[in-house]
Amino acid sequence: MSEKRVNQNAVANNSQKITNVSEEAIIFSNITPDSKSTITAKYKSLEAISKSQNLMGKLSGDLKNESKNIDSIGAAFKDYDEAVSALVKGI
Repeated sequence: MSEKRVNQNAVANNSQKITNVSEEAIIFSNITPDSKSTITAKYKSLEAISKSQNLMGKLSGDLKNESKNIDSIGAAFKDYDEAVSALVKGI
């Protein structure tokens, strides 16, 4: 059996980085479109902005969920490691 090492600090740092990216996605999704332009493509650009903002909002939510999953898995590995360690010490 090979030994698996989980660096809890790395797990927490990576999870935080994902959370930070998700917050940046929210900032992007809150950009307001140009409401004064008179160019012909204005309506197409507004539609594209709306779709982009919607997708960025969804991405942000998905990234936040993924960050929570990473934290949860990291905690589960830590608990498992402690339990195995206790068993080995008891043998």
